[in-house]
Amino acid sequence: MGAPRYEFGGKCHPAREALSQDEKTWGVFAHLSGILALILGPLIVWLIKKDESDFVRLSALHALAWNVTFFVSYLAFTITVVVLSLIYPPFGWLALLLVPAPFAALAYAIIGGMNANGGYVYEYPVAGQFVNRKRQRRRCRRTGRPRVGPPRRA
Repeated sequence: MGAPRYEFGGKCHPAREALSQDEKTWGVFAHLSGILALILGPLIVWLIKKDESDFVRLSALHALAWNVTFFVSYLAFTITVVVLSLIYPPFGWLALLLVPAPFAALAYAIIGGMNANGGYVYEYPVAGQFVNRKRQRRRCRRTGRPRVGPPRRA
């Protein structure tokens, strides 16, 4: 039927319009740029391409929302672990939970990039819900139709 979908932990759905290879490449870049430039990468892609392609705009928004969610939660957990360890040193073992989190973020970014290369919009596990709620109220300026994304749930 088309390119394979990878839904590990999140959801993906096909784009509603036919995509050029350039749009797919920018979608992949939106997801993978978060690996090196945590929040700035997807933000820059969104700022550059938001008016040119709904697919790239939505891919960059999902990647940006995921990176912001991950960064804030990781920072909050790190501060919590440090404070608890200072108050009661046996809580220091909680620091071990900080080690696998960046690898999970890396895996989700790669999965998002693989889906974008296949022409699918990937919703990250937690952050995708937020982007879709915000997006459902917006319509395309040019056509008046709802933006690219999953069908609304009844």
